Amino acid sequence: MTTVSAYEQPDLRKRVPHTPESIVRHHLPDAAGRRRGYDKEAVDRLRRTLAEDVDALNAYIVAQQAELDRVKRLGDRLQPVDPAVRARQVAAEAVTLTARAQAQADTVIAAAQQQSRLIVESAEKQAAHILEAARRDADRAAASYRATAGGTYSPDRERQARDVAMLATCLRSLEAARSNLPAIEAQFDAVILAFAHQLQHLTPSPD
Repeated sequence: MTTVSAYEQPDLRKRVPHTPESIVRHHLPDAAGRRRGYDKEAVDRLRRTLAEDVDALNAYIVAQQAELDRVKRLGDRLQPVDPAVRARQVAAEAVTLTARAQAQADTVIAAAQQQSRLIVESAEKQAAHILEAARRDADRAAASYRATAGGTYSPDRERQARDVAMLATCLRSLEAARSNLPAIEAQFDAVILAFAHQLQHLTPSPD
């Protein structure tokens, strides 16, 4: 029996191959001049066709097995990652990203806290300087009032002079600070307006 390559297999569609039933039903003529037996040439033809059918079938099986193997290898390459494995990978990636984000957040928060402390410290120092200057101006205004009031001196007028001087100093300081802080200009405007209103209210009317 001749082995047929998977790529040289006979085309079984060119004729109907033998089946077990067709072999059983196949008619072999009797041998000429004999009472028993079959014609040798007919038997040989049947054997050749059966051999071809078997070879073709084997080649077809080999070819199909090769194709199945190829498809299996392709499927293995394209097969998605096992969900459990992928879940573990995603979890690990999530942990890494979370840790990285937390580290960045900690850095930003620390920087913001440090900046806030510096701003608060600067604001406290500036406020202390403003108040100190305002008190000095208030003391000078009170002393000036006492020196010039004479017989018209009034404790209420002295306190008013002191308050006016203090508010005026604070107002000037806030106006100067506002030019360096445009981001909170609206807040400073509100404070300045409030101080201006108080200053106007406290300014003594001419007698």
